[in-house]
Amino acid sequence: MWPLVIVNVAAGWYYSSATAVSSVRVVGARPSDQSRLKVILSETKDTPFSRLNGSNFESLAMELPGVSSARLSRNLFGRATLSIEYERPVAVIKASDGSGDSMLLGANGSVFVAAKDENLASVPEVRVAPKLEFSPLGLTNQFDGTALIAILKPAEARFGPAGYAVEVLAVNRFNVVIDGCRLELGNATKLDEKFAAFDVLVRAYPTLLSDCESVIVTQPAKPACVPRPGKVVPYAIGAKKPEN
Repeated sequence: MWPLVIVNVAAGWYYSSATAVSSVRVVGARPSDQSRLKVILSETKDTPFSRLNGSNFESLAMELPGVSSARLSRNLFGRATLSIEYERPVAVIKASDGSGDSMLLGANGSVFVAAKDENLASVPEVRVAPKLEFSPLGLTNQFDGTALIAILKPAEARFGPAGYAVEVLAVNRFNVVIDGCRLELGNATKLDEKFAAFDVLVRAYPTLLSDCESVIVTQPAKPACVPRPGKVVPYAIGAKKPEN
């Protein structure tokens, strides 16, 4: 008898409005996302524990720019917590002509719109040629974000997190810009060999970046460089005369 009574009481409590969500706490969300999340979570109010489908609210929260995970936890006493985590941006993507809003490249290669309060002081810049469609969908369709990440890692190891920029000139053509000198990579293949060729040149010629407009490692076995006006670069490192 008593077991049945206990089961009935527990079931009644589980489905009762007494277990409805009365307060929701948001953890980890940006200030700019708070108002949108409040609208999403307003539908949890007065919903009994048993009828609260947390995955629906988590999916809605995941639609916010840059959100990588959302988890709604709740208890039988009317309290719920929505925990938000964001994708860590590894680069700021901008149109090279300055048009449009900034977007971010995530560590997994995804492209998403930057939040207004995003702190991007130590994030490298990616400048996209105007001829490429400048939108998250367009960028994702036109080049592989993982190729950019493969370039960003060795570049950051050499020049620091904000000591360089990457130019996307075409679907599969990239430059790294350091102190006004362009390291021309071409496509995103043989990156280890290309950066290694650059390292050899810098060790042999420490003022390479200040003396050259561009260092060309598209063929890592035959690196070349274009000197800045008035600078003389030893041809022993593969330099070539600038075009007239």
